[in-house]
Amino acid sequence: MKHTLRLFAAKNLDGVLPYTSYSISEAEYLGTFDGSLDECTSWLRSQGYHYQLFAATKTLDGEQDDGSFARIPDTHPDEVEDTALDEIQPGECQYHVHTFERDDHIALYGHYEIHPYPWTPYWSIERAYPKHYHPTWDKEDTPKEEWTYLRGVVDKQLKGTKSFK
Repeated sequence: MKHTLRLFAAKNLDGVLPYTSYSISEAEYLGTFDGSLDECTSWLRSQGYHYQLFAATKTLDGEQDDGSFARIPDTHPDEVEDTALDEIQPGECQYHVHTFERDDHIALYGHYEIHPYPWTPYWSIERAYPKHYHPTWDKEDTPKEEWTYLRGVVDKQLKGTKSFK
């Protein structure tokens, strides 16, 4: 039901928000989950993730994602060092994971970024807009100290669990 609502919201907010869908690449590959989509959803929830109801849909080689999950961390990952994210609190960021169902596993893609919630950990509408909706990442013309969207950063909380490779 949540996924259906997310797809409906993305479709109907197109043109209202800066974006409601975008393509991702292999640079965001995190790993695989050995199991069904339902098992993967339960596993992500057990690791502190929630379904990201108002997340933009992601496509990979023309295929739309099967789910979007996020977790706000207590500490930044090591990859944040020397980026723009190093200057803000971890509670203003999120690990964002997208699921893609395959024949024999679930492929996980994702990134670490400023989260869109204006009320957490303190009130700031600027966190959602423009910071979340206008990210910068590892493009040739963008210096590392300006990056606010780190592709392919794996949450340490997911590493080492038996179903994640």
